Amino acid sequence: MKKMILFVVLVLFAVPALAADYTTTTPPTVPTGLADAGKVLSSLSNKVEMNVVSSATMFSAVTAHTSGSKQFATGTDSTKIYSSAYGDGTTLLGLTKSDTSEFASWTAL
Repeated sequence: MKKMILFVVLVLFAVPALAADYTTTTPPTVPTGLADAGKVLSSLSNKVEMNVVSSATMFSAVTAHTSGSKQFATGTDSTKIYSSAYGDGTTLLGLTKSDTSEFASWTAL
């Protein structure tokens, strides 16, 4: 979990203007005009999925091991980490908002 939080913080500062979203299939890259433009800034461990949505001042993130039974999420407007069922037909939450409102029905840890 510590890795997820650190990773989210690093991604937020690496994404230009904090306007891009990170998903497992579209990791953040070095912005155009900089040395190494287009290179991937980070990658996830094997069998890990992640989705981060950010705005200029906020973010929300959800992650899970593909062989696990829970997905975990957090955001800037909460000090809590949330969990929900994952696997066996439940897919990783596709975030659309940069706050924790999408986790209202989840269990707060």
